[in-house]
Amino acid sequence: MAELIGFLLPPGARKKGAYKAQFRRLAGEIEKLHALGGCAGKLTLGNRVQALEKAVAKMLGVRHALFVTNATAGFEIAYKFAGLEPGDEVIAPAITFIASIAYPLSIGARVVLADVDPRTINMDPADVAKKITRRTKVIMPQLGYDTQAIQKTCPVAEEVFNRRFTHLPLKTDALIAAHLGRSIGERTGILVAPTIHQSFSGGGLPGTINISPSVMSLVVSDTLGSLAAQGFRNFYLFLCHGGSENARALDNAVKLLLRTSPAFARAMICLLPVWKFGGTGDAEGWARAVRDGDWHAGWLETSMVMALQPELVRMDEMELDPQPLLDLQIAHPDNYQRAEKIVDDEFVVPRMTQRPDIEVGVM
Repeated sequence: MAELIGFLLPPGARKKGAYKAQFRRLAGEIEKLHALGGCAGKLTLGNRVQALEKAVAKMLGVRHALFVTNATAGFEIAYKFAGLEPGDEVIAPAITFIASIAYPLSIGARVVLADVDPRTINMDPADVAKKITRRTKVIMPQLGYDTQAIQKTCPVAEEVFNRRFTHLPLKTDALIAAHLGRSIGERTGILVAPTIHQSFSGGGLPGTINISPSVMSLVVSDTLGSLAAQGFRNFYLFLCHGGSENARALDNAVKLLLRTSPAFARAMICLLPVWKFGGTGDAEGWARAVRDGDWHAGWLETSMVMALQPELVRMDEMELDPQPLLDLQIAHPDNYQRAEKIVDDEFVVPRMTQRPDIEVGVM
């Protein structure tokens, strides 16, 4: 502590008497500051920091909030969480601070600089779209300028990812379920709540984004609980994401609410899988998709999205999955896409066949 005081004193005040006087005057305050940290010089550790982390986590409604020393450390954690590896590409604005791209460069990732908008000094969405490739892992917008430019960049980046990496949008399951909900709501007058886009699947297939079953249950429980607190008592949950685990997570959430929440003492919650709807032809379509083991981005889902929002289907991206990707998918027990897919089947879309006479997009 004495060394720190000496460092803080101006050169002319380092005489013995002045030094002691300054030490006595500042020692108490510096000791208080030192107490914030778990050890000397570690102001980001300690009991008070932990208490603030808990308070922030409670305010945000999350389980954990962990503080870091600076944004450089935060960037590194974010990059690691994104799974950035050597050879991956990171798109960053041409005007940025070195901390935002230091970690990618240190591990051998490639930084691709996107041009900036001269009005906002932020990333130009059009140039970002041109820079995205199959190696792009992270887009790193630099905050601190015009936030509206950031908001414009994100939808464009999402659309580009959809176009380049799959012929169907990432939100296919949610899109189909939401359309069904809106259609029923328009016909019956039932209020349709916002779509829950997150889902759970135990397969961990490449290209999927999953949350844990416990988090899935909590998302559904909190959503229904919020509606119940406002007086709603009858709930219909449309499930479009297949897989027994996803349905089980929803079922667990429903059972937990009915068993533990007084607000649901007289409530009715009905879980409705989308594949249970429709007439005989629809049921046969779902049955065939399951039987053939090819309904993830296959002929059925593609036809449904083409009927609902054809502009989201990228026909030029339809092709057979590369064998390495198929090998990864087949290794998972929850996988529904089989290696022995029949590529010349009359119902298969051009993603799996080259026959030009096949008509797609017909429900």
